[in-house]
Amino acid sequence: MTWILIADDHDELREGLAEVFRVEGFRVGLAADGIELLRILGETAPASAVVLLDLLMPHMSGLEVLHAMRPRHVPVVVLTGVALSAEELVSLGVEEVLSKPIAVEPLLGAVQRALGRVAR
Repeated sequence: MTWILIADDHDELREGLAEVFRVEGFRVGLAADGIELLRILGETAPASAVVLLDLLMPHMSGLEVLHAMRPRHVPVVVLTGVALSAEELVSLGVEEVLSKPIAVEPLLGAVQRALGRVAR
């Protein structure tokens, strides 16, 4: 079963996304900040997973998480309300960048594409 690891400091968004992915049949891990996400990745190390990563979080930003995850074998989809260069994030190994507010269908599509690229 595929895992979705959601790292976002907004409780309502994190829980809402978790419910969407549970309904879609994914196992879900939740983190309120980057430190918690790295702990989950270190403990669980799911064979098949996608990380949904907010960039602005307390204690450890999404950019710091991306650097700490290198080298990484887990695809990352960034969810952000910050205007950043997608090219910069892709150079850090991010699969896709989606702007908040997030619509469900594009998010599900991004996750499926990320999983498809990993499977190849």
